[in-house]
Amino acid sequence: MGLLLTTSAIAFSVLKLIGAAYLIYLGLKLWFSSVPDVTRKAASPKHVGLQFAEGFTLQLTNPKAVFFFMAVFPQFIDLSSSYLTQFGLLVTTYSSLVVAIHLIYARSAGLARGWLSSRKGGRIVNRLSGGSFICFGVGLASASK
Repeated sequence: MGLLLTTSAIAFSVLKLIGAAYLIYLGLKLWFSSVPDVTRKAASPKHVGLQFAEGFTLQLTNPKAVFFFMAVFPQFIDLSSSYLTQFGLLVTTYSSLVVAIHLIYARSAGLARGWLSSRKGGRIVNRLSGGSFICFGVGLASASK
């Protein structure tokens, strides 16, 4: 498929227009959709240790993290110093930043929960999301490459 798209300008243009039409369709569908009822349902409680184990396992098997560390960390390693100390400092710094960022996300979501679950907030989110899809579709359709 990739070979066909790179060699045929017509096939590329057709696929691009189909993709643009689909994005515009999704945007219009979202724009005119009704606001879903997002009343809070009681979640089944999970043990904290199980939640931690699931998250830890997920991150260990995440190839993006491995590639990120392989691409970024070597730039900050001094070859004349202890690798273990430097690696520990880099991992601790990275982990602290990730925890801080996720705490900010969680706090922001908690603050916005009431507004986002209202009909007015849901309608605004639908319109913004639908408008974004429509703009991406128009941008894709008008792109020359």
